[in-house]
Amino acid sequence: MLSGTDNSTFGNVRGLCARDCYFGPFKFTSKIGTFLDLGANRGMVSLLALSCLGAERAIGVEALENYNGIVQLLLQANHLSPDCAPRYNRFVSSRSSEARDPAQNVSIETIRTEQGIDRFGFVKMDIEGGEIDVFRGPDWLVHVDNLAMEVHPSAGDLSIIPAALRDYSFDFVCVDQSGTRRKINDAMFVYASRNRSLRQL
Repeated sequence: MLSGTDNSTFGNVRGLCARDCYFGPFKFTSKIGTFLDLGANRGMVSLLALSCLGAERAIGVEALENYNGIVQLLLQANHLSPDCAPRYNRFVSSRSSEARDPAQNVSIETIRTEQGIDRFGFVKMDIEGGEIDVFRGPDWLVHVDNLAMEVHPSAGDLSIIPAALRDYSFDFVCVDQSGTRRKINDAMFVYASRNRSLRQL
């Protein structure tokens, strides 16, 4: 499957298994509870959260509906119930963007309310520059213990992200693809924790 030219499957395996780009900087001493997968794609990160980190649920948000069938196949192959992986086929957004177009957008607060969740033990975010809009209303951070996100400086100034993380008492680090610490607008990943689960500090 991975032989020949680079492809999306190879990219997923390389990022999640070889580089361990989302979970590697963390050390968890207990199960993570509810996992929120923003930019869930085909659901591979959700699958790892459920099968390896003991997540009770992995809520996926992915605007592209064509991945839904793949998600179901992954759950079946790993003997996981679809009930543990609800999915929203919308863009994750701020509450103001959601209010303007709720058919296309959903806020983290709406997800939390609809799913009856008090806390997200881990949030993964890779939403191709949409993080700027999500962090315009960062009050959802009060319900988050740990956060790993791929950031996209080409989308604009990301300085609101570290400002919000400081305001909500997170320890965090911004790094490039090789793991070297960078300022936010030169970074590729941000890892943050408010329960001392971050290895890199």
